[in-house]
Amino acid sequence: MKKNAQLDAALDTDAALAHTGECEDCSRAISRRTLFGGLLAGGVAMMTSGGLSVQAAFAEGNYTGDTIVVLSLRGGMDGLSVVAPLGDPAYAKARPTTALKADSAIKVDEMFGLHPSLAPVKGMWESGQFAAVHAVGSMDQSRSHFSAMEQIENAAPGTSLRTGWLDRVMGMRKTSDTFAATQVGGSTTPRMAMGSYPEMMIPSLAGTKLNVATSATDLATWQTLSTAMHANTSSPLATPVHAALQASMAALGMKTTTPSVTYPKTSLGGALSDIAAMIKTGAGLQIATVDQGDWDHHENAASRMTTSVGNVADCLAAFAADLGPLWNKVTVVTLSEFGRRVKENGSAGFDHGHGNVMLLAGGSSLTGSKVFGTWPTLEKSKLRGGEDLAGTTDYRSVFTELLTKRAGMSSSQARDAFPNFDAHSVGAFTSA
Repeated sequence: MKKNAQLDAALDTDAALAHTGECEDCSRAISRRTLFGGLLAGGVAMMTSGGLSVQAAFAEGNYTGDTIVVLSLRGGMDGLSVVAPLGDPAYAKARPTTALKADSAIKVDEMFGLHPSLAPVKGMWESGQFAAVHAVGSMDQSRSHFSAMEQIENAAPGTSLRTGWLDRVMGMRKTSDTFAATQVGGSTTPRMAMGSYPEMMIPSLAGTKLNVATSATDLATWQTLSTAMHANTSSPLATPVHAALQASMAALGMKTTTPSVTYPKTSLGGALSDIAAMIKTGAGLQIATVDQGDWDHHENAASRMTTSVGNVADCLAAFAADLGPLWNKVTVVTLSEFGRRVKENGSAGFDHGHGNVMLLAGGSSLTGSKVFGTWPTLEKSKLRGGEDLAGTTDYRSVFTELLTKRAGMSSSQARDAFPNFDAHSVGAFTSA
């Protein structure tokens, strides 16, 4: 216990306040998440959150809501660069070398302009399929990657709950398909999925296999043998073995789905391509989470943001095009643990801050393309602690509205998912 307390204290120290390199806090936070999540190597990477037991449950087929894709942008994305407040006079003053210029940004209203690297989704904005919520905040007051990630993914401050909010959401479902809740493209269970509900976790569809069975014939043979071996027994191995075989069979069918477009050859492109395959093959996918890192831009932020934002835009555009008509039943939401300081640092980058932006995309789920939320301005007196963009919309309000309007959740269930929290209307989502 003493060692854990010491580790927590070290991780909660915001080393970024005094340096401009990559954060030791961030790398150690990710390493510790690896310890928490665990990994089943050499087989089907499927587990109940927080352990190594291989489990799954199977669908009743009664879910009619959207597939929700939560894109976690790890490292603290600078929302003031992604959706820049060009009309706020304090913006350019605080960032003399890094502020977006009005003639290069994609202007969307009198206040805001999108980063030019979002050009691939400009058409989605024009058709009402892309939007943002700005000045989003959380209850966490630290600037530690580890602490902030823990808090926003647990989403139960003031309680003894240690589960993640996504796990609580999925635990309310009667459906239980193997791929109903899936984390793609990583080797650790995200904190939001930790709990008793069995989420599927895969590095990729291609890597979802049993080493002893690589074809449908092999899998069918193993399923027959397993059924016979565990007949009339209460063996604790029966459920995970059957689940692994079932998942491998399902993944084998998904691998034959060819994308209708060419995705960027990046980890995010591969993850979204796999998610599209799961959706197109009717696997019962309800919620998918994807971790995408390298947003900790303490130096040379302008160049790095161009690359990072461009990758997200290219991948989202490919994902929507690949899904075709199925895009109308999909909603993508981005989440980052915190934003960056309003004022640029001495290395043309941004240190850890608070308020941020959430990006929204969906074929028919949005009320329109606009920047939602209340803009607090960047006046010194309006900044959080005199340095950070204030959060005027709690991120839980965004997810509450999404889940109740697009995923069939009741208001009382939303309060169970986000305890001790009264959501406020964001106005971003239509009713399914």
